Amino acid sequence: MKRNILLLFIVLLAAGTNKGQNPDPSAPAAAWLHQQSINLSSLQVKEEMNYGLRFSGGGLSYTYYLRRDDNRSIINYEARIGLSVMGTHTLPAANLNIVPAKVSYLFKNILNSNISAGPLLIAEINYQLYPDLHSGNSFWFTHYSVGAAVQYDCRIAENILVLSLTTSLLGLTSRQSTAYDPYFWNLDYNELLDIFHSNLSSGTLNRYSCTEAELLWQPNRASRTMFSYSINYRGYYREPGFKSINHAIKIIIKSKKR
Repeated sequence: MKRNILLLFIVLLAAGTNKGQNPDPSAPAAAWLHQQSINLSSLQVKEEMNYGLRFSGGGLSYTYYLRRDDNRSIINYEARIGLSVMGTHTLPAANLNIVPAKVSYLFKNILNSNISAGPLLIAEINYQLYPDLHSGNSFWFTHYSVGAAVQYDCRIAENILVLSLTTSLLGLTSRQSTAYDPYFWNLDYNELLDIFHSNLSSGTLNRYSCTEAELLWQPNRASRTMFSYSINYRGYYREPGFKSINHAIKIIIKSKKR
C-alpha cells in the first residue's frame, strides 16, 4: 500500500515538473487571491460507541481561502470552522469541525488537458458531544494527513465550472479509546487541546479515509460571487469506529482586487 502511494506522488511530481520547464521570464508574477465563504450543511454521523445510532442535522460554517494561480501551478490554502446540531429519536448532539489548514499544490495541464493534480496536506479536528447518552462525554477524530488533490476546469459559454477531488492517503490520527471515561465534561481549552492529540498513531487507507468532492460554478470570469456543492466523507475503521457524511452548499465571495 505505501509503495503504491509513493508511486502516485512520483507520477504527479514528474508530470508537474515536466510542465514547469522553460517558464516565461516576462510573465507577471501571480497575485494571491483572498476568498471567503458561508456554508450551509447537512451532516450525518455514526459513532460506534453510540450503540449504532445515526445522528443527523444541519450546520453552519465559515471558510477562508487563499489562492495563487499562474501558468504552471495552483496553490490553495483553506481554513474552516463550523458547528452542526444533530439529533436522533429526540436525543440531541453537536459536532464542532475545525480545519486549521488544508493546503494543495497542483501542477497544471496534466497530460496536456484541463486537469491539475498534486499533493495535499490537511489538519482537521472533529469534536462531538452527546449529552443525553453519555452525560457530556467527549468524542473526537483528529487527523494530520498527506494526500492527493485533482482539479478539472471547463467553460460552458460564460460559465466556469471546476470539479475538484481531495483524499487522504496516509497520516496521523487520534481517537478516544473504548475505555475512555464517559462521565466528564471536557470544555477546558488546554484539556481539549491535549485530548485532541492523544493516542496519535500512523496509518494509511486501511485505518482511515477522508475524501471530499466539490463542484464550483462561477457565472463569468468577472463575477466576484461563486457557488458550490460539496460532499465530504470521513471514516475511521479501527475500534471505536466512526463515519460521517457532510453535504454543503457554499456561497463564496472573492475579495476586491487592490
